[in-house]
Amino acid sequence: MIVKTKYYSKSIGLYDAYLFISTLKHDNTQDEELKKLYHLQIEDAERLISSGYQPMITIGYIQPKILYKIESLKDNLKLYEKNSLGEIVKKMELGDYLQMKIDLGLMILKHAIRGHIDFFDHDGQEIPFKVDSDNLVHDEILGMYEYQSFMVYLPDYVLYFQTLSPEEKKS
Repeated sequence: MIVKTKYYSKSIGLYDAYLFISTLKHDNTQDEELKKLYHLQIEDAERLISSGYQPMITIGYIQPKILYKIESLKDNLKLYEKNSLGEIVKKMELGDYLQMKIDLGLMILKHAIRGHIDFFDHDGQEIPFKVDSDNLVHDEILGMYEYQSFMVYLPDYVLYFQTLSPEEKKS
């Protein structure tokens, strides 16, 4: 379902987004080991989709100033980099890198998610979507997202969605 507003939003199944990003990464890498990993992710996504149950999330527009900040943080998030001599050196510790990657992903989700359905707690109760006073994803919901393994791929899909033209967003 697509909601038409001044800026487009899109509802997508989480497993569909997982399949899309895994396929995109698979098709755009030359590294055979990564291709094998992405192929396994594609199979995993197809298995999840075939189960019939799929949480849905609505992705919306990210303001340009926030999107530029996200892109800058993403560009600077590197575990390794080349020094002035052309040598590859470690830029930061793995733990710091992973935490910064998680924080960046949550920042993307906070500014892009406009709703969700079919998210349930351990007791089978549906978790309603909530926003904070700035009309962004509430920290309680963001905390829940942080512990969902399939949400790792959603920030990549969100950034991909932001780059589409209005015509592409309609389909």
